[in-house]
Amino acid sequence: MLRKGQSEAAVQRFEQALAGLHEQQDVVGQARALNGLGAAFNYLGNYKKAADYFQQSLDLSRQAKARSEEATALNGLGEYNRHIAKYNQAIEYYKLSAQIARESGDRQSESRAMVNLGKAYHRLGRTDESVASIQKGLSIARELNDAQRELAALSELGLVYGILGYFDKSIEYQLQSLALAEKQKC
Repeated sequence: MLRKGQSEAAVQRFEQALAGLHEQQDVVGQARALNGLGAAFNYLGNYKKAADYFQQSLDLSRQAKARSEEATALNGLGEYNRHIAKYNQAIEYYKLSAQIARESGDRQSESRAMVNLGKAYHRLGRTDESVASIQKGLSIARELNDAQRELAALSELGLVYGILGYFDKSIEYQLQSLALAEKQKC
């Protein structure tokens, strides 16, 4: 996870990279840089600007048939919609992101999309779908040894189970999350 100062520095680096990639006519590289800008602005809380960059990346990714970048851009657009409480739209973006990631073999993006899909379901009170999606994302994260995604999934499962009143299960997932965070020094 980036800190604010790191995100601002990342914005500068991605903007510089984008200019160079544009000059080189590297469409896939431009899509990747736009996704990076979207992620940085998302972290900074400028969700509208992040969504603009993710949309530009989506357009270029589709043009270049860069499926992994397309999945990342769709996930970013899902994040934007989740942040502005358009959960049903977020769900559609996450589903499409997960599908494209799965089809292209991008397991990390699939895991991210599944956890985020679960978060959107959770916000709508669709807890069974939430748990199933997050569990799928958690399973993939563990296969990949992706501690950051595993941590996000464990924390979200703890929240969902707590809201459902399954406090033992909630505590179990939160303790797993804490142990992993300590191990990773998050």
